[in-house]
Amino acid sequence: MLDFYPQFWTKAFDFEGRTKRIDYWKIILVNLVLGIVFYKLGLVVVYYLFAIASICPSIAMNIRRIRDTGRQWQWIFIALVPLIGPFWLIWIEFQPSLQSEWKAPRALACWHQIFIHLKSQPPFCWKYSDKSFIL
Repeated sequence: MLDFYPQFWTKAFDFEGRTKRIDYWKIILVNLVLGIVFYKLGLVVVYYLFAIASICPSIAMNIRRIRDTGRQWQWIFIALVPLIGPFWLIWIEFQPSLQSEWKAPRALACWHQIFIHLKSQPPFCWKYSDKSFIL
């Protein structure tokens, strides 16, 4: 059930890659619940140790989440803008993940299909005239 949570601690210093939206919010929820439980049970020292220990993994996870939305990692500094900054960061983290880093344009995909998948000569030749290419 909590198989995603150990990743939070094992990727504490991994600022590369991505964190999916669902994993991000599940980890936030688990950390919030653990913090409340530690505090309500009177384990204030454990609560503070947990809060301090989770700072670096939280920053790394935030950066991976921002990268997953297709933005540069520097967007984490938007949280430093007074009043609106933290809300803007939360809005960014609510955004869906990008499906891929880069999608090929249609023309390039067509050429890829012609030259790579068919493994044959192109169906036409390029000829150069004075002002343009003639097919």
